[in-house]
Amino acid sequence: MHHLRNGAALAAAAGFLLALGAASPATAAGSAVCPQTDGWTKVEEVAGDATSIGFAVPDGYKVVATCVKSSTVVAYAEVDETDWVEFESPAFNGRGTPKAISHYAYVLVEDDDRR
Repeated sequence: MHHLRNGAALAAAAGFLLALGAASPATAAGSAVCPQTDGWTKVEEVAGDATSIGFAVPDGYKVVATCVKSSTVVAYAEVDETDWVEFESPAFNGRGTPKAISHYAYVLVEDDDRR
């Protein structure tokens, strides 16, 4: 897992989300993909047809931003998770069933409160 040791990456992630107007969860559509630069860690290997996936946040760190893509929908969120991060499919078929996640990304920073 990649992690960041300074506020510059956190600022870059916040700037990226603000550019999207993401004070709360935001979405983009079409050929957009989750970022993999400026402090983002992108995971492209999602098992099977998973519609949700999560991971435990390493001790001493927190996840401050997430992105998940399913079908043509990309969803971003600002978060403050120190234990577990869950990614849910943002896309649904005509019957309301979630579509498979194609990839996801997150920003991991040191958590001074947990060191």
